Amino acid sequence: MSGMVSEEAMVVSVADIAEGMKRMVLRAPSIARSARPGQFVMVSTEAKDALLARPLGVSGADPADGSVTLRFAVVGKGTGWLAGRRKGDTVRIYGPLGHGFTTGAKDCILVGGGTGLAPLFFLKEAIEREGGKALLLAGAKDRMCLMESDVLEVGCIVATEDGSMGELGLVTGPLKRLIAERRFDMVYACGPVPMLKAVKQVCAKAGLSLEVSLETRMGCGVGACNGCTCDQAEKDGAWLKVCKDGPVFRAEEVLR
Repeated sequence: MSGMVSEEAMVVSVADIAEGMKRMVLRAPSIARSARPGQFVMVSTEAKDALLARPLGVSGADPADGSVTLRFAVVGKGTGWLAGRRKGDTVRIYGPLGHGFTTGAKDCILVGGGTGLAPLFFLKEAIEREGGKALLLAGAKDRMCLMESDVLEVGCIVATEDGSMGELGLVTGPLKRLIAERRFDMVYACGPVPMLKAVKQVCAKAGLSLEVSLETRMGCGVGACNGCTCDQAEKDGAWLKVCKDGPVFRAEEVLR
């Protein structure tokens, strides 16, 4: 958090990437230089009755051109306002915030469900840039709900609940198969809590380390408001702040 800055970021591009989901590229050089996979930014909006900034995971950062990529679902007034920005508009963002993923493992599986895919695009790039291998498993209800479905057709494994793209069923299906076929060094996951718990069970059985990124509502993003607390699974009655202590945790820290 020591590298946190506030920037008036210019919108470079906005695109639809799935039903009700957007990809926005911003020019924010200071944040682009320091952001790590798994961290997030707080985005201020000017939407009526949406006073709080919105937390969005960093989905890509390029220090060379100063760009930061955000992928997000349009779910309310704040993200609706953000989705309405156009090239050349500016938005106020501050970050990067939180603790990101631990990189360095050589052969990894990344498991994403729904909007949980957003930070994994950035993580995959970072692992491969460091010389590692990263296989992305993407899960969704159907093709229409799958973020960047055209990109995921190559070099990734997709599972949809209705079979409209990739394998039929939950994303834990291909995860179990892959782990049975060969040994991996690390698994990372982001998505709905039921999916994270299922991934944890698979990894625990195989003796694989797992880091998870939690998606939750946040008020301030810096640990001051206590609006994003979660149970500390390793210690009864103890709590963690997702924004400050996470959003990335060892799976056993936050999942029972």
